[in-house]
Amino acid sequence: MTKKLQKNNCLLLIKGEIDMSSTRYIIVTLLKVLVVIALVIILFVAGTMIGYGVIGGGNPKDVFKEEIWTHISDFFK
Repeated sequence: MTKKLQKNNCLLLIKGEIDMSSTRYIIVTLLKVLVVIALVIILFVAGTMIGYGVIGGGNPKDVFKEEIWTHISDFFK
């Protein structure tokens, strides 16, 4: 979309002239939310693997073991 079209859509949205309950709008919004959630999960896993494996000197695959998370959660108790 061009900036002018985006601006026009925003103005129509503010005025209430775009049907907010349309199926396409709902699907697009849900897809955006799912993409954000997937990115958060992927980045969390990558970050823990890098942190534990590279910085911490352990095996990066160990972040999937339950005893590692038990050990980490003990620090917060």
